[in-house]
Amino acid sequence: RVRQVLDQLLGNALRFTEQGEVVLKVQLSRETSQGVSLHFTVHDTGSGIPNEQQNSLFAPFGQEGVAASRRHRNGGLGLSLASRLVRVMDGTMWMQSIPGQGSNFHFTCPFGLPAGEELPRYGTRETPAAPHAAVRLRTIGASGA
Repeated sequence: RVRQVLDQLLGNALRFTEQGEVVLKVQLSRETSQGVSLHFTVHDTGSGIPNEQQNSLFAPFGQEGVAASRRHRNGGLGLSLASRLVRVMDGTMWMQSIPGQGSNFHFTCPFGLPAGEELPRYGTRETPAAPHAAVRLRTIGASGA
């Protein structure tokens, strides 16, 4: 399910970012004895989403979601599904966007531990598997810059 949500968010970010970058960031949000909650952020420097469309992007099918997706080249239809998947995983999804500057899509999800297992401990050093690891996907404009 997480992969499906990330596929949708990253696919939209790449589709709407002609120049600049797309960044996936994963952070540890919360840690309990039963597991962890991770905070995923997909940031892009794309076209952004007009304010009047932002509220309806996560709306279920039958409501404003389909109309919003048509206005935003079918991006919203997948966002509605992604939002539903996040809710099924007991998570939360939200966004921030500035037209002409880009968007940030966020979601959090809890992950439980199998019975009898403990959380791994990472010292104070960041490693590629540490909570603040980020993946950058760069897009290059038509000018080649």
